[in-house]
Amino acid sequence: MTPRARHQRGGSLFLVLIVLATLMLSGLALARMTDTGTLLAGNLASRAAALQAAEVGVNNGYAAVQGLTDEEAIAHRATWYRRTLDQNQTAQGLPNSTPWSNTPTSTVGAMTVSYYVERVCDYTAAAITDATKQCLLKEVDMPVNRAEDPGDRDKQLDNPYATQFRITARVTDQRNTTVYVQALVTKGGN
Repeated sequence: MTPRARHQRGGSLFLVLIVLATLMLSGLALARMTDTGTLLAGNLASRAAALQAAEVGVNNGYAAVQGLTDEEAIAHRATWYRRTLDQNQTAQGLPNSTPWSNTPTSTVGAMTVSYYVERVCDYTAAAITDATKQCLLKEVDMPVNRAEDPGDRDKQLDNPYATQFRITARVTDQRNTTVYVQALVTKGGN
């Protein structure tokens, strides 16, 4: 053995092991960031699909609202309709006492869509006796009068009022993620 070889103690080996450990940790961190990005993209795509599916629930609820004939009487028979706003709401304004297991349901892809309709009326009233005072109404524009009598021409007709309804659509996907969407809709003149 040469005198030079006897004095080497393996310092470069220690340095190479440190560099290899650093490279390995950097590779693991990069792989983890890639996995997180993939998960995030999947969650965003799932949320977008759920919002699109919620539109089906809102449209189904709107069709049911348009088919209402007696807004007071049906509330006792329907599982999807309430004649007043739910006074037991969550902090986000969602109806808290909604029987979601009994509401109408449809399937959109792998998602389950349900809807619940509430007439936007004061929930403190025992009965709605005067909708113009107890409910949220929207004034519907009427055309200008085209009557035969020249004195009545070009007068604005009286505007009727239309009842407002809040539709809450609930979407549950295959991972049990739940998305809620609410819409305020109008049902014809009273």
